[in-house]
Amino acid sequence: MSIHGPDPPMDTSSIEVASDIEDRRKGIDDYRVARSLLKLIILLADVSNFEELIHHVDHFVEVIRKVQRLSKEAEEKADQATRRVNDTQLSWLKAEDENRMLKEKIKQLEIELSKARHDVKARLLVEKEEGEDLKEKIKKIFPDPNLGLLESDDEEAKDHEVQMEDLFNPTYEGQIVEDTTSTPPPAVIILPDQAEVGESGALDRA
Repeated sequence: MSIHGPDPPMDTSSIEVASDIEDRRKGIDDYRVARSLLKLIILLADVSNFEELIHHVDHFVEVIRKVQRLSKEAEEKADQATRRVNDTQLSWLKAEDENRMLKEKIKQLEIELSKARHDVKARLLVEKEEGEDLKEKIKKIFPDPNLGLLESDDEEAKDHEVQMEDLFNPTYEGQIVEDTTSTPPPAVIILPDQAEVGESGALDRA
């Protein structure tokens, strides 16, 4: 009943149609509720799966970072090992060069020593030949038997050769003093023309 008066009579068919519409609306509402519930369930499942996926991704990221860190450490160690190997090779090459230079220097010194020995031998041979020539000239100039004393004097001179270590020996100085005091005066050779010849070989006119 309405405030404007009694309700008009309603047709039965119209009531049936209205109830059918209401049933359809009710079914639609139930569908919407079911759909919303299904979306919520799917969303919750998706959120759970997403969180699990994020957890796995975080784990994978941590693993990747750890692998990168280990790889970087391995690269640094490899670089250090390479530098040590390079330093060792450089040291070895440097030592090899120094050894080669030392061998070349030793070889050069051996060559110079051999040359010096050859020069000394040649010089001694020349001096020996010059000494022999000088003796022959003296014998030709002074054909006197007393000239044999020159050879004996040479032998005595060889016996009195001074060694290098004797120069620093204190006892050697006393021996020199004794030798100088006991040395006889120089021999004098009388020539037919009254000329005197000392041990030095110089002529002194009388």
